[in-house]
Amino acid sequence: MSKIDVSQWKEFKVRDLFIKISTKKLKYRTRDLPKIPDAVYNLPASTASVINQGLSVYVPKNGATILSKCLLVLANGDAGTVFYEPKPFTILQDSYALKLKQDINKYDISNVYLFLASVLTESFHYKFGWDNKAVWSRASDLTIKLPVTKDGQPNWQYMDEYIAKRAALAHKYVSELKSTKNHRKSLKISGWQEYKLSDLFTGCDCLIARGQRIKQRDRISGTIPLVTAGMENQGVADTIDDNGVNILYPADSITIDMFGNTFCHNEPFYADDNVLILHNSKYHYNELLFIAAVVNKTARQMSSYKSQFRMNSLNNLTIKLPAFSDGTPDWATMRKRVADLVALSHRDVTSLDPAELPIFVGDWQEFHLYDFFDIESGSKLDKRKAQLYEGPDFNLIGRSVDHNGIVGHCSTISGTKSYKKGCLTIPLGGRYLGACYVQCYVQLDDFYTTQNVDVLIPKFDMSDYVKKFISIVVFRESQLHYEAFVNELNRHIKTDFVIKLPVDLFGHPDWQYMNNYVEFMKSIADRHVGSFQSIIKK
Repeated sequence: MSKIDVSQWKEFKVRDLFIKISTKKLKYRTRDLPKIPDAVYNLPASTASVINQGLSVYVPKNGATILSKCLLVLANGDAGTVFYEPKPFTILQDSYALKLKQDINKYDISNVYLFLASVLTESFHYKFGWDNKAVWSRASDLTIKLPVTKDGQPNWQYMDEYIAKRAALAHKYVSELKSTKNHRKSLKISGWQEYKLSDLFTGCDCLIARGQRIKQRDRISGTIPLVTAGMENQGVADTIDDNGVNILYPADSITIDMFGNTFCHNEPFYADDNVLILHNSKYHYNELLFIAAVVNKTARQMSSYKSQFRMNSLNNLTIKLPAFSDGTPDWATMRKRVADLVALSHRDVTSLDPAELPIFVGDWQEFHLYDFFDIESGSKLDKRKAQLYEGPDFNLIGRSVDHNGIVGHCSTISGTKSYKKGCLTIPLGGRYLGACYVQCYVQLDDFYTTQNVDVLIPKFDMSDYVKKFISIVVFRESQLHYEAFVNELNRHIKTDFVIKLPVDLFGHPDWQYMNNYVEFMKSIADRHVGSFQSIIKK
């Protein structure tokens, strides 16, 4: 669909088109929800989050104003984002609802409101932010451009028909994707034949074995994968070295764990006693991948905590594979099927821009800030006193959003503690609550602080990229759960302030992931900056 020509559109004042819907203010906030006794949480409620169209929590219906078929405006957080809400919901905090003053029931209200939500978001989003909330008194003063009829009135029919066309096109694309997906998944198995799994791994240069028990104390840190029972990372739970008794299993082998999880490994590995190993040197790696996929589906259905997949399960397992009329397996078809899927996966992956993908935080875990940092209350300098020591030796960090929080410079101040570069700083109280104002969230030079600025001193060696990752999480967490002059961070930061971080298989913070993620995002930013600079030079 071609780009819309807006040259003939007309400007309208927001307050002339919309009215703010009056709602009862609920007596509780998000953090109070788990404390409400005997409550049934079945009504979606809005906060300042863009998650699920702004409806990020459920609340009890009692006492709530129930709304539907109206616009929801986020006043805080992602301020200025507007959604159309067709189903019942309520307002919890940091948002409000709008409806049109004019009766447009002759048109599809959903289509018109979807059009308006897009226009409002485009108009609002770059005008509001954390320090300039999209409250109604400000938003209602703005103007938006809309298509108009010959008499200069909003053209509701155009909006209705435009969204209807877009919806039809979207449904078409979705149907095509579903059709493609189903086509890609479909595999005719009518001509396949059954084979006993153990027979496929019998003969010279073949192996069917059970792994050995390797106790934790016998695991020497190294580079060789250790396969155990688990779905993640192809069952690899650790990398260890040879302790003189470990059995090294060959590359191009299949492993099946006690729960039926089946994987194919292309490098040598160790395996514990909850894993079965199958190897046949004559099989191509793609053939093994095909067999592993078939076995995985069957073995996992057979297995549970009470009925684990063991050697007798393997010996009794039969699987279906592509076959010729004479009963021999059709290895060429298996190789081609896997090769096609791999090529398709590579194409899909390379078409994605990782910088635009959301981070999945569902399996992150909570940690106290004091687990990783010594938290001190800073130098507590009065800014006027610090100015008496003006000099180039130290930065003076205050509650500022500019220049990494640097509000001045000074020389050594006798009797006052200074801090080394590499620390993080957090202003406490005021409207800039909880932001780490450091260049890329890390202080690059030695510094003093003014009043109400806490300093996070790493308890161990921590890369700058990891510090930047943590500081962003701290900023986000503080903005979500703490409020200036009401519930300030300074009462919690040294005690019960927690942040969520990605973890490894053992539940420890995944420092490597944090480092790599920020490093990658920096490379994306550098690439964009380079592109802009080349445009400017031209």
